[in-house]
Amino acid sequence: MSRASLAEAGLALTLAAVALAMAAARLSSPAPLHHPGPTLTLLHALDRDGNGLLNADELEGREPPGQPWPRLDLDGSGSLDARELEVAMTSLDPTWLLRAPP
Repeated sequence: MSRASLAEAGLALTLAAVALAMAAARLSSPAPLHHPGPTLTLLHALDRDGNGLLNADELEGREPPGQPWPRLDLDGSGSLDARELEVAMTSLDPTWLLRAPP
């Protein structure tokens, strides 16, 4: 292999590594909320332990009809973050949030 070919291959690998690092950084940073005010207000109102996440106990009796907890937990983490709560708020009938827990 010639020196020029080796240099081109090295440059291609460097560019690929940079592109991969940029993609990983984009995936690891959460997308901004579309409705931060209402979403964060609701999250803080329901978040009894103050950890910034909602678990099944905090939502007990408030699950939307036909939407069991695992279907709301989009990443399977066992809790809802602000993004998952916003998706639930905007994609489902929001009146489920108004019901008092049992």
